[in-house]
Amino acid sequence: MLNISKDRRARARLLAHLTKARKGGNMSSDWDGAEFLETKEDIYLYLRACFDEAGTDSSIIAMAIGEIANSRGLEEISRETGIGQMGLTHAMSGEGNPSLATIALILRSLGLQLTVKLIKPLS
Repeated sequence: MLNISKDRRARARLLAHLTKARKGGNMSSDWDGAEFLETKEDIYLYLRACFDEAGTDSSIIAMAIGEIANSRGLEEISRETGIGQMGLTHAMSGEGNPSLATIALILRSLGLQLTVKLIKPLS
């Protein structure tokens, strides 16, 4: 049996699925995945799983980054990025539409960066 408290990848996939369910209104809006993001590896795996789960729905990515930012503390992220706390909260709520520059700034402050990977092998 899979123990998600010990299997970080499984936990990240589950959290990503729950974030998508919350965005769709299928889950309480007071649920917060941030309490499960204890290490940088947790954050990395969770965000990767959210990208996989989201498909083309960028609001799920924004919500996930918002949860990660909350786990670190908005005041610290705000100071590091130069973006006000209210602006961060709105942009990462799933209702906002953050620019790529905003996402890149927040990810950098979390010790992460955006990368590109091939979906299909080059022919």
